[in-house]
Amino acid sequence: PKVNFKKLRIVKSRGLSFWRAAAPQAGLPCQKILYVGTEDSKLHAVSADTGKPCTGFGKKGVLDINQWNTVNPSLRLLLRKPPAVSGDTLIIGWASEDLAYEKSPPGTVFGVDARTGKLKWTFQIIPEDMRHRIGTANVWAGMSVDPKAGIVYLPVSSPESNFYGGHRTEAMPLATSVTALEAETGRVVWTRQLVHHDL
Repeated sequence: PKVNFKKLRIVKSRGLSFWRAAAPQAGLPCQKILYVGTEDSKLHAVSADTGKPCTGFGKKGVLDINQWNTVNPSLRLLLRKPPAVSGDTLIIGWASEDLAYEKSPPGTVFGVDARTGKLKWTFQIIPEDMRHRIGTANVWAGMSVDPKAGIVYLPVSSPESNFYGGHRTEAMPLATSVTALEAETGRVVWTRQLVHHDL
């Protein structure tokens, strides 16, 4: 992927994802695609048959998810794990070097078209009135998909900072939860908060 590793503090990659067209069209490229994320916020799509970039995805086969990092964007959205695949939708979470920082990007999950990378939906984890002052509560670990039900299960992490919660006394019902979404729409099916005020 030609990543400039000298600019990155940590380099992690936890695998890749596979998508195939439900009704493959003979002679067309990228009817089977592999996706791999990188630490510089890029999701790469390559043909599973040839290894060449799928140029119809994002910009010449590369989708920069940091374009959607618009609230407290001082830290980049890092792609350390592959997206979940449900039908023709990729569900993308992200990591960040947040740890003890304040005003990190707020937790958001993106649903994109598997062929084009076009944004289909956005799921916001932190309540709207708190997003500008509290960050993370993101989905950085692996997600699971129930293909028959069309549901994606999100392991949602804690909000910032990891060890102090005195500035976030309001309820954050989706933080530190397992949350199930409709994969095609991003609509909440159910959620179960595991820790109500995570420290």
